Amino acid sequence: MSTRISHATSDRVDVRGRDLVGDLMGRLSFTEYFHVLLTGREPTEDERFFLDLVLVSIAEHGLMPSNVAARMTLAADPESLQGAVAAGILGAGPVILGATEECAKLLERARARGAVEAVREIHDAKERVPGFGHPLHKPIDPRAERLFELADERGVSGPYVARSPASCALPSRRCGAGR
Repeated sequence: MSTRISHATSDRVDVRGRDLVGDLMGRLSFTEYFHVLLTGREPTEDERFFLDLVLVSIAEHGLMPSNVAARMTLAADPESLQGAVAAGILGAGPVILGATEECAKLLERARARGAVEAVREIHDAKERVPGFGHPLHKPIDPRAERLFELADERGVSGPYVARSPASCALPSRRCGAGR
């Protein structure tokens, strides 16, 4: 079986053109391997650090609707692990999985047209600003606060961090500040 990501034969598995058994297993951490799957290359130290950080920050999302659907399905039929996984995947729509992509598109629009204009367009359309705000954590999600702090400490905060409303909420920053 072959895809652009992997190729498998009876005696070998290649991932992104590399031997899974001979090159990757035992050498890469799960986070580093995940990065290879996504990008085709091994992460830099900062990329590995922040991918690990993000994975840790979201690992507790046990009360998300898709997880609840999976749990309820498994409780109703403990023999149907595959059904429970499918229920969770089917329940993960654009509200849960789409915010990151939509936020990235917003940051691109903000770079091209200015943040105020980009957000004004969203408000005029009576839509929510994607990727910002949390129903529980007000005014800022403590996970986001820690991500921004560590990005500053490691010297990797960039223009998108500077444009982020969550970044502006930090005591150590002023809106629009950044590298």
